[in-house]
Amino acid sequence: MAEKTNEVAVKEKIKQFKTSNDIGYFRLDRIKVADRLTELVNHPTKFQQGVLSLCGPAAFFQLLIKRDALAFVQYATSLYNNGFGEIGNMLVKPGYHLQNQNYNEKVIQDTLMWMKIKNIQLTEKNKERFISPPADWMVMSSLRDESNLFLEYTGTRAEELAGITLLKNLESWLEKTSLYQSVIVDASWIKPKGVNHAKSLTPSNQTDIILFINSRMLNKNPIKSNSMKINEVLLNHFPNHYVVLTSKITETSGSIKFSCWTWGKVMEYEVPHNVFKANYYGAIVAEV
Repeated sequence: MAEKTNEVAVKEKIKQFKTSNDIGYFRLDRIKVADRLTELVNHPTKFQQGVLSLCGPAAFFQLLIKRDALAFVQYATSLYNNGFGEIGNMLVKPGYHLQNQNYNEKVIQDTLMWMKIKNIQLTEKNKERFISPPADWMVMSSLRDESNLFLEYTGTRAEELAGITLLKNLESWLEKTSLYQSVIVDASWIKPKGVNHAKSLTPSNQTDIILFINSRMLNKNPIKSNSMKINEVLLNHFPNHYVVLTSKITETSGSIKFSCWTWGKVMEYEVPHNVFKANYYGAIVAEV
């Protein structure tokens, strides 16, 4: 946990939440949510978006837990208990349809069906990879729904458009935490930024960096364009994923090497120079 001074307060907050007899505003098991909050504050990198198009909120919460676990737990428990939560000076109040979403029947079963269609084995390991746990799902979906001006978000895999996070959304969320002295967005939705731009980035204890990329950069076996649906083809030609940079970006023998947090873990990547160059669209740099 990043803030050791808050460790006792975090544990007490989760304990009070777990033992409460209140019904709550979400159709989620209180004990499972509480146990997951404990797991996340102890291991922030385990935060999991699964198959949901919520990489923006996922990156945001992974950093928030690392920087201020107490703020994260207060937000999550208030969402469940009161139907709204606060992060810094940001109020998050999700809509009725998200609060009353049937997580077990709609979110989980929809994901299991998707896995079957994709011929993904229904092993426990794969379920952990593709199904966003209830606490993760609740905090991400609520933030996404609150931030949408026109499209309602109800936390399902099919809501790709409603789940999209704009650069200005992430910038605003980071600023409103009051954890950072500056938040600088140097990224584009259209034009790649180049390898030299990426190599200038240095994550540290004082600097959090979110890369804006097309996720095909991370795919070992990219899908051929002639086998894609039209929406997949469109997404494949624009940035569509946020990851948290966890190392310097280096270049050796025609390859770009770096590590980043995404999809519930920190991974090391070695990407061909031309692939990285075509799929890197910039970064958000937040200084504490």
